[in-house]
Amino acid sequence: MTTLRYFIVGLLCALALTICAQSLTKPFKWTENGQEYTATLNEMQELIDEQLKEMVRQMNEQTPLRIDEATTLMSSIYLNSEVQHNYRIDIDSSKLSDTQKENFIAKMKTKQAATMKYLMVDANVDLLSRAEWIRLYKDLKIKFVYNMRDNQGVVFGRVVVDYKDF
Repeated sequence: MTTLRYFIVGLLCALALTICAQSLTKPFKWTENGQEYTATLNEMQELIDEQLKEMVRQMNEQTPLRIDEATTLMSSIYLNSEVQHNYRIDIDSSKLSDTQKENFIAKMKTKQAATMKYLMVDANVDLLSRAEWIRLYKDLKIKFVYNMRDNQGVVFGRVVVDYKDF
């Protein structure tokens, strides 16, 4: 019985490794303007890197950018598959309770997850399916990070949005 158990565990491990390898090697396919395209994960990494770097460059040209009456985007950076946005919120976070901070961060996460889902997936389903976009962001480990500082420069919150939020 023990030998059979080891055999089954080994078989399940081999199956799991095969599935993971297929996910990483399965090419991405799409049609744009009647032209069919195919790209490997590495090629998609290059394309996505270029697009996100350009997005960050354009955003930084506009900073500081007033988002609403209390929020200003101070800067953005793209590094190691992470887009980081640095915000100043016009409040004194030392006057907020932990519950108020947690509620603020939870609302920010909900809002940013919905926005990024729309911008990065839903608005582009004509190129790749929703499932393929999610697979791409998962395989590339793309994250969107929102760092929040108060009007005194104190960091009081951080929100991370990734493929699980799409």
